[in-house]
Amino acid sequence: MIEMHRDSRVRATYIVLRKWAVSPSNLLAVVVGIGLVCSIAKTTQSTEAPKILIGASDQVVYFHSATKEDANALGHALKNIGYFKDQGAGVVLDKARGGTVVSFVLRDGAWSQPNAISDFGEVARLIAPDVGGFPFKVRLLDQKLAVQRELMIGKEIVGMRDTIYYYGSATLEEARTLGQSLRSAGALRDTGMTVLLAKGDVTTLSFVVRQSPWERPEAMSAFEALTRQVSPSVGGLPVRLRFLDTSGRSRKEVFVE
Repeated sequence: MIEMHRDSRVRATYIVLRKWAVSPSNLLAVVVGIGLVCSIAKTTQSTEAPKILIGASDQVVYFHSATKEDANALGHALKNIGYFKDQGAGVVLDKARGGTVVSFVLRDGAWSQPNAISDFGEVARLIAPDVGGFPFKVRLLDQKLAVQRELMIGKEIVGMRDTIYYYGSATLEEARTLGQSLRSAGALRDTGMTVLLAKGDVTTLSFVVRQSPWERPEAMSAFEALTRQVSPSVGGLPVRLRFLDTSGRSRKEVFVE
C-alpha cells in the first residue's frame, strides 16, 4: 500500500476507481486523475470534488481551474466518440497552472501493451478541442494510482493545411522533421492530410484515410516505401504503419522493417 492511501478518503476513492480499471484494447479504459488523489490526500477538507453525470452513470470529475462547463463539454465529446457508453466510466479533468492532465487507470501491465500509446493518443486527439486544445498530458496509471507512463499530446501544422499529431515520447522537433520529410517525399501537399506519430515501445506512423489503401497492393507498397523513406526522421526502422478511418478507428496495420 503506497503512502498516499493511508488517508481514509483516498482508500475509499481507490476502492471505487479500482473497479473501473479495464484494458485499453477496447478503448474503454476509464480516466482518473492522479492529481485528484494527491489533492485528497493532502487536504483536510471533507467535501468531494465536483462532478457531473453524462447519461445515467458515466461521470466527469473536475478540479483546480476546470469548470462545470469544461467538464460538460468533455463529457459530451467522449459520448460522441463512443467512449462513454453509460457503463459507469469516469473521467477526471484537471486544469492547473502546469497545464491540462487527463489520467487513465489500467489493469496491471496494460500500459505496456503495443497499442497503448497509439490508442490513448488517439482518444486524446479526439477530445483535445474540448479540453482546451494542444498540448496537454495523458497519464497511464496502475490500480494503485501510481503513474506508469506520461504522454505529451501535441499538434504541428505543416504548410497551411496538413497536420501531424504526436504522442508519447515523440517530440515537437520530431514532428517537424517528419513533416519536412513527408513534404520532400511529396506525401504532404497542403491538401488537409492528417498524420499521427506515436513513440513508446514501438514507433507508430498512422495515416488518416477516407478510402481503403490496404485493399490495393500497389497502394500498400507505396505507403511502405514512403515509411522506409521517412523513417530516419523518426528514429529509424522498424516502424508500425497504421491506417485510421476518419472516425479514428484503426483499420489496418503492418510492420515496416
